[in-house]
Amino acid sequence: MLGSAANALMRGSQNYQGFAKIGEVLHLDGPRISLEALSTAVSHLQRRHPVLRSRLQINPEKPNSYLLEEDDTLQLKIREISRKRADHLTYWRREWREREKETVAIVDMTNYCHTEISYGSLDKEITHELVEKCRRESVTVTSAVNSAMLCAITTLVSPSDDQRSALQFSIGADTRRRCIPSVPNHDLSYQVSCILPFTIPKSDIPTDCEGMWHLARTLAQYMKTSIDANQILAIGIILGKLYQKMFGPPDLSLLPTYGNSSWGILPFRAQYTRWEFTGMTPFMNSVRGTTPFTMIQTVNGILTIIFIGNDPVLPLKIIDDFRDRTMQKLHQMIAD
Repeated sequence: MLGSAANALMRGSQNYQGFAKIGEVLHLDGPRISLEALSTAVSHLQRRHPVLRSRLQINPEKPNSYLLEEDDTLQLKIREISRKRADHLTYWRREWREREKETVAIVDMTNYCHTEISYGSLDKEITHELVEKCRRESVTVTSAVNSAMLCAITTLVSPSDDQRSALQFSIGADTRRRCIPSVPNHDLSYQVSCILPFTIPKSDIPTDCEGMWHLARTLAQYMKTSIDANQILAIGIILGKLYQKMFGPPDLSLLPTYGNSSWGILPFRAQYTRWEFTGMTPFMNSVRGTTPFTMIQTVNGILTIIFIGNDPVLPLKIIDDFRDRTMQKLHQMIAD
């Protein structure tokens, strides 16, 4: 059975035909993989992960709730999309812009809006420098990056003296390890790993490197306190209530300045037999979104920050500015 947060997301997806759909594009360099070989690999994954061989069902005992029911006959569909070889890094962005319109019907927003995504990355050497600096400062990479993002987005909001920026976090605290008995890593069931949103006055946002690292330590302490208080184990119920607010017209007064989800270090290798794993890029359906959403992930030693917005509600220029200013702040913190 799904928890309250997952149920709310499912209701949103049902009501708005795909709202908040998320995925990853994996980039492999090597011999062509046939559909038959790919189907075999997907079948192996389905046997390993129960959630991949489960169908979403309406819970007959509880209204507006859902459950996953295992079905060993379920075969995931694979869609082959033609593209030019030189377009392997960009074609899916154009393809997604069209396909998200097929899955999302939100009054007139689908006619005038689309998701825009910008990516900021640090190479392996700079990522290593950031990790070492975070260790010396006794903070997590998530805290440091969010400090840089908060300082960056402050320069993009209203300059009024009483402006307050509400920041919503999703942190990479693995709730599976806190379950009794613990849930194995290969279980892909939905896990909530969040802390409660909080508000910080715009006037308290630092502008120098020392202040940004101090803010990172403050964020790190807030996260640790939240984890120690077991907030991440109860947040599913709380988020379930908050997600209910997405039904109907959005209330901007209840929305954060931006949202963030940290995926941490993802368990991939650089080489898979004859195929080189060159990277992965997330995408998300944000057509109904009214504030920026960001994701942080590290793959094979490369830190990537993803900035997502709903254009023209959030024009691509704003998303790009958010990315550029965040990366600038992050480089300042590393070089300090």
